[in-house]
Amino acid sequence: MRETLGIPRSNTAADAVIDLQTTAVAFDLGNRSPEEVKAALLDAAGIIRDLHIVRDSGTEIQIDRK
Repeated sequence: MRETLGIPRSNTAADAVIDLQTTAVAFDLGNRSPEEVKAALLDAAGIIRDLHIVRDSGTEIQIDRK
């Protein structure tokens, strides 16, 4: 959805999608608490909500790539 709206991937650990993936793996290995998983899920849900708002509002996104 980000790419459709013109928002490039960040490809960093701060990216909500990457954080969600690493949290899931870490949880399976016993390295994340349920609270940390909850926080990652809430962050991802917030990003999805924001993307839907941008899409539904028709807002155009321009990113200056110098």
